[in-house]
Amino acid sequence: MLKTMIHDRPEEVDAALARLGLTASPLMRAVRAGYLSRISRTANDAPIAAGFYHWNETLRTLRDELVVLGWTRVDEQMFSTILSPDGRIAISVSSGDEATGSARGFPRTKRDKGPRTADVIHANVEQLDLFETTPEPAPKEEAECLTYVLLFHADATELQAELSLPVSMDEKDHIDSWRERIILGSQPLDPEGATMPEPDFGPDIDIDVQRRA
Repeated sequence: MLKTMIHDRPEEVDAALARLGLTASPLMRAVRAGYLSRISRTANDAPIAAGFYHWNETLRTLRDELVVLGWTRVDEQMFSTILSPDGRIAISVSSGDEATGSARGFPRTKRDKGPRTADVIHANVEQLDLFETTPEPAPKEEAECLTYVLLFHADATELQAELSLPVSMDEKDHIDSWRERIILGSQPLDPEGATMPEPDFGPDIDIDVQRRA
């Protein structure tokens, strides 16, 4: 199995993102917007609201940021991504565990995933089997796109994020390993200025759509 490539030094992060046609700023703005939406929930919201709004606002802001750069919104079988202008890179968003954003950690998605996520991971692995060095997107005529995940995690003091390329899921359907991890760093949070609503049942939408016979 290929070793995980981890980019955490600023110059490495900038180069890895540039290869994908990105910079860190729109990604971090999306992560921040999701967090602010989460903490604006109150006790009168539904129990699942905090997690859903966190996920949805991160996705929406990422799309707002990238569509002006020529990226395209895609919602295929309720699996929501943003697709690069050349069609070779897609990005989904997901909450991650406390190892998110740590170069020394082994992050996993906080929520279990569905069959559509399994499909895109399989496509990632197939492409990486063809190109066993830096995970450059293959020539368009030869490849499906690679699907990255904008992974985010917030605790009482920090908001952490990374853009990472998933290659496997565990027996509980959490993404648990990555071919490439681009560490986006952390943003300090005011522990007295906001609280994290509980419980966290917010979804990462991924629904298996069955066609009627």
